[in-house]
Amino acid sequence: MPILPARPPILASLAMAGILLWPIPRDGIGAEPGGRAEQAILPPNLAPAPAPPPPQVPPGPPRAPVPAPISEGTLRVMQEAAAPPSVKASIRQARERVQANRLTFQVGFTSASTRTLSQLAGTRPPPDLKAAAALQNRVADSELARHPKLLVARARLVSAGVVADPTLAKFDWSQLDVVGSVKDQKFCGDCWDFATVGVFESMYAIRNGARDNLLDLSEEQLLRCNTESPKGTCCGGWWGFDFIKDSGLVGNVKLPYASGSVECLGGQLSAGVPGCDPSLPGRRYKATTWGYVSAANEVPTPAQIKQALCEHGPLIAAVNVTDQFQHYTSGLFDEQDPGEINHAVMIVGWNQLGWIVRNSWGPGWGQAGYINIAFDSNKIGFGAAWVEPVIFAGN
Repeated sequence: MPILPARPPILASLAMAGILLWPIPRDGIGAEPGGRAEQAILPPNLAPAPAPPPPQVPPGPPRAPVPAPISEGTLRVMQEAAAPPSVKASIRQARERVQANRLTFQVGFTSASTRTLSQLAGTRPPPDLKAAAALQNRVADSELARHPKLLVARARLVSAGVVADPTLAKFDWSQLDVVGSVKDQKFCGDCWDFATVGVFESMYAIRNGARDNLLDLSEEQLLRCNTESPKGTCCGGWWGFDFIKDSGLVGNVKLPYASGSVECLGGQLSAGVPGCDPSLPGRRYKATTWGYVSAANEVPTPAQIKQALCEHGPLIAAVNVTDQFQHYTSGLFDEQDPGEINHAVMIVGWNQLGWIVRNSWGPGWGQAGYINIAFDSNKIGFGAAWVEPVIFAGN
């Protein structure tokens, strides 16, 4: 019987403790005869416990599918279906008139559909517009002659690659980042206010460094503080450039628009507008002068308006708006209604079909707040006017 080699003391101790030794390969290093070495095998009471299984996380609720985006057209259909009966009837009648007259635009529910034209359209021209325009243009000619930086500012636009040419098939200032975002006058009939401020904002940007100087100025200040005759209110007004020339406008953050809930009811305001604070803090941005596109024609010709758009940027102008205009959603607005003008807008350019116009009824009206209106539709261009800002130092 072969005699096994004596175990080292540590191994003997393990054996006495009941820990078995089992031979395992060791690659010939320190192996016992036969090429095997010993490995300790722990008895059950000393063996390490197996690792616990990972905790089971209860499954969460099933993830809801992501709804497909609703198109603007579908949303308008849904809004019309949920509108009050009177609004539905107004849209239906407008749609019938469009179809009966074979017009080329579409109508439906808009952000203006739940308001009335008396709330939306508050532009009132001077009693004798031609005489007022002739006088204002004489003043403007004199002031332009003392505006030495104007020619330099125009030359800078050309050098920057802005080609404003009235012979072009289309031109649009809103595509050059010099027209502010569409705003909403809400229930107050101060469209004249929003168009005045919008045109001035654009011209300040054009003359003072384009997009880097596109301001957001206070319509509320012009509404409260304008004392020109006739004073503009939520019941109506006319171009407010004289106030901007004399007093200047502060930024919208200094005096945000707060009069959207004031309505014109039977020629009377539903609530008082707070008074003007002449010590309103903040830098004031002023106009140098302003003038009418034509003193001879209440509605200038398309050629005259295009020339003014190229020379003076976006224009303020009046138009006759109807229920069809109120519910306009897309297409070329080509209505021929003989009614009087009642609303102010910004003309920002043209295409082969008509004028490109920015409105003040929010982006939920028309084409994201804009309308393409035929050159001869509803007296568009009535009283068209331009404004030139103060050009600050360095420009």
